[in-house]
Amino acid sequence: MKNHHVITIGTSAGGIQALKTLVSQLPKNFPASIHVVLHISNEAPSNLPTILKKAGQLSVSFSEDGERIEPGHIYIAPPDFHQILEYDRIRVIRGPRENRMRPAIDPLFRSAAVAYTSYATGVILTGMLDDGTAGLQAIKACGGTAIVQDPKDAAYSSMPESAISNVKVDWVVPLNDIAALLQQRIRQTPPVIKEVPAHLLLEVPIAQNAITKPAIMDRIGKPVAQSCPSCGGPLWQMKNGSLLRYRCHIGHAFSNRTLVEEQSEATEKALWIALRTLEERARLLKNMSDNYAQKGATSLAKVHEERSAEAFDGALHIRSLIRDLRIVSEFPTDKKPKKEAS
Repeated sequence: MKNHHVITIGTSAGGIQALKTLVSQLPKNFPASIHVVLHISNEAPSNLPTILKKAGQLSVSFSEDGERIEPGHIYIAPPDFHQILEYDRIRVIRGPRENRMRPAIDPLFRSAAVAYTSYATGVILTGMLDDGTAGLQAIKACGGTAIVQDPKDAAYSSMPESAISNVKVDWVVPLNDIAALLQQRIRQTPPVIKEVPAHLLLEVPIAQNAITKPAIMDRIGKPVAQSCPSCGGPLWQMKNGSLLRYRCHIGHAFSNRTLVEEQSEATEKALWIALRTLEERARLLKNMSDNYAQKGATSLAKVHEERSAEAFDGALHIRSLIRDLRIVSEFPTDKKPKKEAS
């Protein structure tokens, strides 16, 4: 294996400014490739390559499927696509969402761990929730290095805190110290890891293959009495250390926290449908009651008036449930965001 380090970086909220700062501190002759996942919307074009190109001295582009990896270049996962690493090559895949995201950090980190083992470095920067934690675990399991931005230094602390809580990270440092660590890291020649954990060899292809046979799912987790809120299929639970994760055989993946968030959204959506249906039913029954009253059918008018009132009452209860659901589903918020650069 040639001495070719790869640096993988994952970030979310507050990530644009953090990436600009980091990239600005890297030298023009940086000899490793850098691969970035930023949680970005697929509903609008992203100009992140232009922003980072102006911020530093390295060449930057969105990844393209099948392109060869070159040192000294920053590859960014394009909107609505996962970035997957094979040895010397990039795959850009519109696979199933992980942690409700596409692109997601975990597929990039996990694939880098399997393809580059001890030559992979994972960096977690500012962000909400916990995408990247499982991927950082994979990098450490394959002999790589884990670097996390100090939560106190991050615009949003959730992602760094999750990584620190669940992974034996090598460095927890302020953002301004990460570039120096990366330059130190790529001068090292780490020991070659010959054996990759079996569960990672089975899980990495899921992002590309999507549908996975239940027999293989049984080898990486155990079935649980939960259904996938994204597709309705059964879920398998996977435990690595203290971190619990869930996958369906379609490929959707969740941490505990993102599963709760997704379930809350699915529940709220169902309640809004129920609310609309009840209110439409109530109005229809009221119209029928008025029609019967005009025809002198007072008994039928009364029955439909009562049923209309019951439907309106049910709609009020549904509104109350939606309000309460929003209250109980909220997690503690991070500290106030720093101003995002454009």
